[in-house]
Amino acid sequence: MELLPFILILVFLFSAALMHFQINVFNITRITLPATFYLTYLVMIFFPSIWVYYDQINSARDDYILGVASVLLTTPLGIYLINKLYSFNKKEINSFYTAPVLESISPQRSFPFHFIFSIFALCLACYYFYSIPSIPVLELMSGLSNPAELALSREMAFKLLDPRWEGDESTYLFYAYLFLRTLVFPVLIVSLLGYALYTKRLKWALLFLAVFFVGSFYAVSQLSRAPIAAIIMRLAVFCLLFYRGNISTKTLIVIGAIMLIFPLIVTMSYVVDYTVLDALKAVFIRLTYTPAEDLYYYFEIFPNEHDFLYGQTLIKPFLKLLEFDYFYIENYVALYISPWGLDSAHANAAFVSNFYADFGIPGVLIGGTITGALIQWIQIFLFRRQKSIYNMTIFAFSLYAIWVLNFGSLTSVLFVNGLIPIFIFVFVIKGIVNLTPKLLPRNSQPLTK
Repeated sequence: MELLPFILILVFLFSAALMHFQINVFNITRITLPATFYLTYLVMIFFPSIWVYYDQINSARDDYILGVASVLLTTPLGIYLINKLYSFNKKEINSFYTAPVLESISPQRSFPFHFIFSIFALCLACYYFYSIPSIPVLELMSGLSNPAELALSREMAFKLLDPRWEGDESTYLFYAYLFLRTLVFPVLIVSLLGYALYTKRLKWALLFLAVFFVGSFYAVSQLSRAPIAAIIMRLAVFCLLFYRGNISTKTLIVIGAIMLIFPLIVTMSYVVDYTVLDALKAVFIRLTYTPAEDLYYYFEIFPNEHDFLYGQTLIKPFLKLLEFDYFYIENYVALYISPWGLDSAHANAAFVSNFYADFGIPGVLIGGTITGALIQWIQIFLFRRQKSIYNMTIFAFSLYAIWVLNFGSLTSVLFVNGLIPIFIFVFVIKGIVNLTPKLLPRNSQPLTK
């Protein structure tokens, strides 16, 4: 397979050309949902997969590299089909970015609901802190806990609250805590920033700061690396839209560096003798090689160690919701990788993992096309609507959710990571705001930027 790297590079060049002509994939200041997925997939999965391939000797590596490379062709295909169906022109991307912000509902009418809902979210977060045995991030700051104790504290502070483990700490409030982290706080923080920038009113700014600080502490409290990075990314994307794309590439790079600070701190906390350079290397590997390696194990396990699942991963969210038995694939894979690890271990991988576990390579090919089409459909849906605060909030929220496809299944992105709930959530918010007493003006004029 000496020609393999050259074949993969040719696939990449052909794919990149397709993506450029369809969506201007490399224009960072006009970033789109499919561009976000494509660029992060290259960094986290495609290029590292070459090293993973040569590090493995199992025959599963052939299906693995085929599945990984196929995404670079099926994703543009899905985008092409949607573009044809909806007559999409890539000029619409710039038109949306440069359009002014328009609000059809007065911020005056919106404030009471946002204030009440923010108080509810803050109270729920406070109750969470009160109810858990300890707050891992405070243990980290105290310096009194070793890495093993921090790992256990992290499990007890969140994961073991899940009723599926049937432990003493388990509670159905876990689902409220989960969506507080993945949906409620991110949406509130981004939308409140939007109203603060749009109105330039102190009350909006103060409400934003209160929710931002509590929500950010909630995000870091369990020593999870992703939630705080997700908040920063979404705020940055919202500002990029709000200021009509007039943010320099250097600024975006600085924001990216800020996103890495907390993951760097957490990484250093788990190994006592880590230097900053060691931690940077570990974070780099965690963001590149590790996702590609985790994905490989799904190809090694199915069907050699376990038969294909034939759709079980697709219906898992519904089985879990209805409290039926289901195959916990992420836990199965984690214990396969580390048989002596924690019983609650969870090894998720890029979205093609579940498609392969269900139906093999045909599942990867069809799933890749469907995923590309779905991402572009959401993009068109948002960019052809009024550039309002909540429309920009949905876009910023969705952008991170799309990134999660590099280390999570499509169903987890749609449900747990909120890609479907965000639309329902915003629809409900708008409905409630519209039901407020009509003593206040409904329309407000867009601010001159």
